[in-house]
Amino acid sequence: MFASLVITVVPFYHGANRYLDATYVTGERAAKPQALLIDFVMLFIEGIAFFALAMLANDEQVFYTGLAMLLVFDAGWVGITNLTGASVSDRFPDYAKWASVNLVVAAMICVSVWANLPWTTPGGTGFWRSQFTRDVALLILVVGRTFYDYWKVWPFYYPQDRAVVFSGIPAPAPARPPEVTTH
Repeated sequence: MFASLVITVVPFYHGANRYLDATYVTGERAAKPQALLIDFVMLFIEGIAFFALAMLANDEQVFYTGLAMLLVFDAGWVGITNLTGASVSDRFPDYAKWASVNLVVAAMICVSVWANLPWTTPGGTGFWRSQFTRDVALLILVVGRTFYDYWKVWPFYYPQDRAVVFSGIPAPAPARPPEVTTH
């Protein structure tokens, strides 16, 4: 569960920072005036959810159900960012493909966690042969989702045109280093 939490926190935190920078610092995209408050509230809720997940790591079913709900929530928030974009060009074009993976992985996590209840199979043997098998399957799901996330939106996480990214930063350029003279 710790590995699943860390592997999920990294792209969430990375993506949120890039999104906030792109929207409110570098000017790569523009948002409607009310977007900042919406973004703050949604990211604050995600932060609380990650804290709650860390505190609930002693109960696998609750932890993974919460993680699945967080994936659904995140897909919803990114959908809202498309609605708060100032224009059509400020929306994320591959949102549906990216969000659908979050939703599919969330559903697979829930099935994996809840399908092992004794009453789900005749004789009460459950779906998974062992706890270890289920743990590995859940970790593979989470790792796979993170890899897909980075693969699908790599240009957003790591923009190639750094001149565009840094041209809108409202800070002065760094001072030139002093020239060294030798006598």
